[in-house]
Amino acid sequence: SVSGGGISAITFTCNQCTDVKGSMLAVITTSTMINPGNNATLKVTFTKNYSVIPTVIITPAADFGQLNYFVSGVTNNSFNITVRNSTALSLSTPAAMPVHFNYFVIE
Repeated sequence: SVSGGGISAITFTCNQCTDVKGSMLAVITTSTMINPGNNATLKVTFTKNYSVIPTVIITPAADFGQLNYFVSGVTNNSFNITVRNSTALSLSTPAAMPVHFNYFVIE
């Protein structure tokens, strides 16, 4: 999902993704600017439910510059990765901005 001006869409693919680990490549479509406070959220859904809400660890596989990223909305069957412009300025971006994450899930 996307919110605010500058970000219009997000698509992603997972390479060798499982309920335990994966490598995710997302492409965020922008108007070449991401306004302050705007974000894009990637939702990863597990193939099976965990018995308890797991711990999710993400690491960037690329430089995100001034964009922040964090895990949010962890449940026993999914989690979100949010990429946000937390600065007070609009940030210039390519029209198709790739972001790459690795993740691990621990029950």
